[in-house]
Amino acid sequence: MGLRPKWLQFDLSKTEDKLKLFILVSGLLIFIGVATVTAIQLTMYPEFCQTCHIMKPEYRTWQATSHSNIRCTECHIEPGVFNLIKHKIGAMKELYLYATNTYPTPIKMSHKIENFVCEKCHSITTRKFTVSGDIKIPHTRHIESKITEVYCVDCHAGVAHGKISERGMITEGSPTAVKKGDLAAWTLDDGKQQTIREFTKADMDDCIACHVKNKQSIKCETCHATIKTPDNHTPVAAWLPQHGKDAEKDINVCKSCHNYGMTVKQVVHTNKAVAYAWGNEYCVNCHSQAPASHKEATWRKMHKTQVAAKGINNCFACHSQTSKEGPQAPARITCDRCH
Repeated sequence: MGLRPKWLQFDLSKTEDKLKLFILVSGLLIFIGVATVTAIQLTMYPEFCQTCHIMKPEYRTWQATSHSNIRCTECHIEPGVFNLIKHKIGAMKELYLYATNTYPTPIKMSHKIENFVCEKCHSITTRKFTVSGDIKIPHTRHIESKITEVYCVDCHAGVAHGKISERGMITEGSPTAVKKGDLAAWTLDDGKQQTIREFTKADMDDCIACHVKNKQSIKCETCHATIKTPDNHTPVAAWLPQHGKDAEKDINVCKSCHNYGMTVKQVVHTNKAVAYAWGNEYCVNCHSQAPASHKEATWRKMHKTQVAAKGINNCFACHSQTSKEGPQAPARITCDRCH
């Protein structure tokens, strides 16, 4: 007892000392409560988030988007006092990882943002959506789908941060990342460059992949009001012998439709149309199968005449000239197998 200051010595048999102890404990609890609430309030602001250098890119991209008037916590913490406290306790682990320099890079979210978070501002029932171009997006049908669960962020993942993590822009120390991976060096200009429309808009590849996975139509007219199958694609009998020549004239026309929802490998070849046909899953599916003419009994004798008439490049749509030639063509039979 003698080691404690006199004002901390209490005789609980005395009413006066009981009152002093009550006042001291109450005051201490009030101080802790006020300090905790103040600390929580301070950490609710976006400016606090960017005090950790590893979060600077997220802060800069947020600044540059239409969500810059919405606090981070509005989207990243679910409503309710319990969820707030749960998040703040979890943040202590993040603080430890940061202090010990053991945090993962690039920073990624551990879960998807729930639809109700988005619907606090973006009601699918009362808000009129201004969809770009001729795209048809029945939001209610997607959100209320009984086939699969569709999250708003499945399509709108880049709306607040431009998908900088997914695109490898914030891998610390990476030479291909922004500022060569120096996260603390990000500026507002960097945020603007990484949130241009190309990085914030819904990706058609994701639309196609979801439709294929859930056995929904991927015809152009399913999602587009005006786009239809090009006239030169029909009838098929006329399109088949002509499409390779059209591809050689301008392969970008093919890419404008057939890159979406397909695995496209980068193949090096002197002919751009051939390189595309060898690398695009859509083309390979047909070019790897022998056409009707190749199955005829006279094909072996007649193919020399066909090569002379159509040109050797016609063969290269499916075949490699030699077995040693770079990546394999869709058809595994090479010219040097016989010649």
